[in-house]
Formats: sequence, structure tokens, C-alpha cells
Amino acid sequence: MPPLREVNHRIPLIDKGMRYTYHLPHCPDSLKPQLAEKIQLYMKAGWWERASVSQAAPMLCIPKKNRKIRMVVDCRKRNDNTVKDVTPFPDQDQIQMDQVRINPNDVPKTAFSTVFGTFLSHVMQQGDCNAPATFQWLITVTLQEYIARIVHAYLDDAFVYSDTIEEHVEHVSLMLDTLVKADFYLGRDKVDLFAEKLDCLGHIIDDRGVHADEDKMAHICNWRKPMNLNEIQQFVGLIKYLAPFMPDVSTYTMPLTGIQRNSHPFLWREIHDRCFQAIKDLACKYPILRPIDPRSDEPIWLVCNASLYGIGALYGQGPTWQGCQLAGFMSKKLTDAQHNYRTFKRETLAILEVLLKWEDKLLGFHFKVIMDHEALQFLRMQQCLSSHQMRWMDYLSCFNTEIIYVKGSENKVADCLSQYYETDGGDEAQKETVEWATADIRLDPEGDDLPIDRLRELRLAAMQDETPKIREPTEERRAEADTLRQHAEQRREEPTRAPMSEDPTLLDSAGDPQMLVTHFQGEHGFLDCIRWGYLTDPILAKVILQPDHHKGFDVGDGLIYLKVATGDRTLGHFGAMRTADYIRRRFWWPGLGKDIDQFCRSCPVCQTTKTDNARPAGLLHSLPIPKRPWNSIAMDFISPFPESNGADYLWVVLCRLTSLVHLVPVNTTIRASKLAWVFIQEIVRLHGLPDTIVSDHDAKFTSQFWREVHQLLDVKLLTSMAFHPQMDGASERAIWNMSQILRGLVSPDQ
Repeated sequence: MPPLREVNHRIPLIDKGMRYTYHLPHCPDSLKPQLAEKIQLYMKAGWWERASVSQAAPMLCIPKKNRKIRMVVDCRKRNDNTVKDVTPFPDQDQIQMDQVRINPNDVPKTAFSTVFGTFLSHVMQQGDCNAPATFQWLITVTLQEYIARIVHAYLDDAFVYSDTIEEHVEHVSLMLDTLVKADFYLGRDKVDLFAEKLDCLGHIIDDRGVHADEDKMAHICNWRKPMNLNEIQQFVGLIKYLAPFMPDVSTYTMPLTGIQRNSHPFLWREIHDRCFQAIKDLACKYPILRPIDPRSDEPIWLVCNASLYGIGALYGQGPTWQGCQLAGFMSKKLTDAQHNYRTFKRETLAILEVLLKWEDKLLGFHFKVIMDHEALQFLRMQQCLSSHQMRWMDYLSCFNTEIIYVKGSENKVADCLSQYYETDGGDEAQKETVEWATADIRLDPEGDDLPIDRLRELRLAAMQDETPKIREPTEERRAEADTLRQHAEQRREEPTRAPMSEDPTLLDSAGDPQMLVTHFQGEHGFLDCIRWGYLTDPILAKVILQPDHHKGFDVGDGLIYLKVATGDRTLGHFGAMRTADYIRRRFWWPGLGKDIDQFCRSCPVCQTTKTDNARPAGLLHSLPIPKRPWNSIAMDFISPFPESNGADYLWVVLCRLTSLVHLVPVNTTIRASKLAWVFIQEIVRLHGLPDTIVSDHDAKFTSQFWREVHQLLDVKLLTSMAFHPQMDGASERAIWNMSQILRGLVSPDQ
């Protein structure tokens, strides 16, 4: 029987009186002898005991690969009623549950049933949702003296590392002695001493560093061409294993994952074959990552760069930054608002993003930052800092770093990583897999110092996240019952309300002469303490004695009030940014930047006195309403497409009365003479000659031939003003609809 240690397993239930409905236990006939043998062994050891209980979870008897029995209790219903530990852990089957005792008060909760009877367990069970967390906690407490010094422990895997054989013998002896004192037992077949290479949680560790499993890499190199979507999903799932070792491997997996989106038929094109081969080539020459060695005298290098489109970085350790042993890669995309940041601000944002990602790896060490922006060398020497720069410098001051300038032509790797997102479009499917730069938000979660366009961008993203999702319909009676149950639980949990004189609420104060401010000023003497404090302050004492000599303050009832000049007197209504900088000198509150922006937008003085630099818009003359169908038509072209059947252009012809649209495929090299013949053949043949044609200033519509032809046909040509598409809104809307339809039918990688 394992002893009761400092850490024992507990089963905290949410509702202790909940009843469960379990099915009867089953066991294959081939495993029943083993189950009976296990029951006798565990009862003799004191781990299990027979009991008569009102409810018991069924035990599942599962054969292992070696045909031995694995006993797992079906605790799913009890787990739903258990307070969870959300720490992620691997499969519970890998943990030695029976070496951990259960708290004696929680033993009655462990009842389980088998084909041989009902039992209680004094040791942890496989199937308990909090069992991995308890085991990790116990191992951490047991080996806390050696963890991060000579041992790395993860659940029931413990790795002892040393520099020499003599040290390794000593370290292994220390760890084994500790485990023996704690009454732990090791499996003989799971102990690997003096190993030159270890498989640690799916990665291979040897004297060179950490790298991917060669067997998995060889499997990728020999992978045959996928024939359906299921095989692609299997391949991409294995490729995710490459993520820590290869920068931006998602570049090649993105076209593969979108091959059958929107229920398109499975078509293997050249771009998919190229991505497939590129991934296999990468797998054959994967890099080796070596973690930072704190005992080494070699410097730590952080190489980063920021472009107009993204941030790229890598870090490692070595004598020079060009030849350092890599420890990690990073590439993140900039938003549209961050794209408008000045170069100095973007480069600083790149450093912050890297430090936030690898903070646990770099904090406490001296490291050198390699940048291709020379002005960053003087980042810590600036005398006048803006509000957001002060916030950023406060975080940078936590690190012992040195910024070194190199030419951009020498910083090729980081520059390549930062420009990875240069050709990205607005595809929604890509946005799901993109890593965005968020250092400015993480360092300023309230948004006090963020630019206005960045705040608008965040509001828009929040609105998109709140889009309601499709869910199963709920019967009205069930929804009402759930609401009543929630209110009943709240009333049971609500503490007894204090008397009015002790803790008044807003509602109570509204109907009672006693106000909340009276409550705070009452027996505690809050304002009296402030009055006494004036006498000990050298400046405020003068204000109290001679209030007329200090025009910036008002004195009333023994209290001093600060006069704050409003924006119209001091700032001249310069706008939200100047007003925020001025107010931050004396005040702060959560959401200050948002409140000031909203106030300046609603300021009546700003709206009446500030002039607009743009010229006033002229009156828009709407087009006459047609009298019959196809009496007046509008026409325009949609941008070039990939060539198909000799055509790469769409000619949109629209009836302005009925909004009926004709799409005529043409090519970009078509001349006005050919276009006039196509017009007669495709439009006039079906609907007759129109009276008017509305178009833009396209060269084909303004050519001499086009005008003379329609003059002979007695058709009046109407052209819209340049850069005023709103004059022909119907055709622009038709073009937008056609583009949307085509975008939904075409794969994102075409």
C-alpha cells in the first residue's frame, strides 16, 4: 500500500448529492482469469476492498498489445461533476496510477463494479480526470530539490542530465535515493542508464541538441502522393510535427488543406505537387535546435527584423551571430494599422514581440539584439518619450540587452521571415492560420496609448468574434427550466444582505435620504484624514492658509479642489491625441484613451469651428429612369482573369430598368471594332438597339470608331465622371456581385 504523502489524490465534487446512472460492467471471457488474479492481488495489497454501495462506475477491461489486461474505470459521469484541473497532460495510460494514495475522505467516491463484485479503491484510478495533475504535483514536490538542476520531470518520465560520467552516477544516485525515500517503484524495462540518445516526448535528444525523430522524417520523405482528402489530412497532421524545427512550414501546407474546400471535387494540380515535394525536401534536411546553455560563456544572439508586412526573428547561442546554434524561429504578420506605423516604431515592435515570445528563455541573461535599423542603438538614450514609448521602455528595462546595428543586406534570414506575408491577400481561410503581432495590445490591454486606427481595428475584430454561431434549437420549456434553476442557485449562494446603515446599495440609496457618499464619509472619518494631511504637506499647507494667492486651486469646507483647464482654454481643441497627452500628465483611469476619443468626437465646438480641407462635393445628377426594358443600358469590364477558352475578361452589360445582366467573355486585347460586332451579336440581336449607353472612360468606349458606329445607329453615349463610380452604381453593384460569386467558386490557391 502506498503511504499517505504530502500530496494525495482528492476528488472535489461540484454537487455531492448527484446520482449517476451507470450500465452494467462487462469483461471479455479471455480476460476474466487475469481480472480475478488482479482483484486478489490488489485486495491482498490493501489497494482495493469489497463494499456495498448505492452506485458504482463500471470497470472497463481492455487488452493491451501484449494481451495483458488494462483496467480503466468509466468515470465520465463523475468527471462531469468534478472540479477540473485544466493543466494539459498526455494520455493517462502512461501514468503509474497505483503508486498514489487517495485521500481517505474521498475513498467512498471511488466505488466501481466488476463482473466479480463491487469495490472501493485506496489508490488512484485510470479514468479520473484530475489524476494526471495530482501525479505531476506529487513528482514535482518529491523532486523539487533537483528539478531544473539535474532532473527534468514530466508526469512519470524523469530525465537526469549531466556533463560527465562521474557527475551522472552521482546525480542518478541522488534521484534514486529520493524516490526510495518516497516509496516509489521503477519499472525495470523503463530504466535507460547512460543513454547516448533519448526519445523525450516525441523529440530526439542527443549530444548535438534537440531534433525531430528520424523515423518520422524518413516516413515523410517516402510518403506517396495523396489520392483523396483523408490522405491529405493524415499527411498534414504529421507535418505539424515539423513546426518547432522549420520556420513557416505552413507556407506549403496551406494550399494542401484548401484543396477540397467548399465541397469542390478533388483535383491534384501542379501547385499542390510542388508544395508536396517541397515539404518532403524540407524533411530531408531539417535543422537541429539546441536550447540555450546558461553555463556556457558564448553570447546569446537575437536576430530580428520588421518589414511593411510582418516580423521575423530567430535566436541562438554561439561565438558570432552568423554562426550561432539556432534555438528557435518566429514569423508574425502585421495588421493594417501596424502597417502604417513609422519604421522606428515597427522595428521596436519587432523586438517587443520577440521578447514576449521567448521571455522565459531570455529573462535573466545578457543577450545581443541584431537589427538593421541604426536608430535603435539610441533607444535607451531618448530624453523625450511619448506615452506608448514609456510603456514599452518599462518592459524593455526588465532585460539585460545590447542592440547592435548591421546592414540589411547581411540580415538575410530574419529579413526573409519578416517578408513571408508580403504576398498575402484577404483570404479568410488564411487568416485562421496566420500569427498576428500583438505586442502593442499585450503591453497596453486597456488601449490607453494605442493609435485611433488600431483601436478601431480591435473593435472591428471584437465585433466579428461576437458573430452568433449556429446552434441546436432548444425547447422553450427547457430554456425556462434552466433559467429558473440558475436563479434558484444564485439565491441559495447569495449572502445575507447587510442592514442599510452598514452596506447601502445604489437601489437602496435611491429611495432613502442616506446617500452613498454619506456612508463613505461617516464613521471612518475619511475627509477628516484628508484635512489633517494638508497641514503636513509643504505646498498644500500654503494653499489652505492663503487660497487667494493660488489661483489654480479652490478651497471649500476645508478641502482643496484642483482647477483643470478644459481643452478650449489650454489646447485649443487640437483633437484626441493632444488632449490625451495633456490629461495623462495629472490623471489616469482605465480606458482613458477611448473615453477621450469619444468625447472629442462629440465636442460641439470642434464640429462647428473646424473646417474640412476637402473641397465641397458637388450636386450629383442622377441618371434618367428608363421607360422600357433595355431602353438604357450600362456596361463595364471586370478585371483580368486567368485565361480560359481564349478569354480572360468579362464584359458586363446591364439593363438599367430590370437589372438583367449579360456576361460576355472577351479578352484584354480586343479592339473597339471587334467589340462593336460582339455588341451587335450578343445584345442587339436579343434586345434591340438601346437609346442610351452608360459607361466609364475606358479607351474602348472613348475611341473614335466606337463613337461613330453608335452615331450611325442613333445610340446616345453617356460617360460617367472620372473617379466617380457612384454615378453608375447599378453596374458597379452588378460587378461586385459577379466578383463575389466567382470568388466563392474558385479555390484560394488559383
